[in-house]
Amino acid sequence: MKVKIEVFDDPDTVVAMTRCLPDVKRKVVDGCLKSSSVVWLGLADNKVACVWGVALPTLLSNRAYLWLWTSEIVKEHPFIFVRRAQMVIKELLEEYEVVTGVVDASDPGVTSSVRWLKLLGAKFGLPSDGLIPFQIRKV
Repeated sequence: MKVKIEVFDDPDTVVAMTRCLPDVKRKVVDGCLKSSSVVWLGLADNKVACVWGVALPTLLSNRAYLWLWTSEIVKEHPFIFVRRAQMVIKELLEEYEVVTGVVDASDPGVTSSVRWLKLLGAKFGLPSDGLIPFQIRKV
């Protein structure tokens, strides 16, 4: 199994790869892609395992908003993808004071998402409107 994670600069291809998502989720991912300053694509044997990126609230912001979409492939190779994500978070925290985001509490993979984010150092707030906010700060 060949796994690679790389910065991806062709948003049209990522949008095409996420067409299998339900309409609501696809619209969210498409919006995230359009507002992201950088996007990473994780592949396992050239199949899309995950896509994540960072959106900035403003150009001068000291905060980065992290978003992530994963397929079932990530469950087969969790340590490889978590390790790479840890390296990306470390790089982001050198540039930004805090990395923020939310987890959709209604998503069937909410437990996996929370576990993944905890491995990245996330601290969670109280759920609101079906979303669980999180922050990752330098230790």
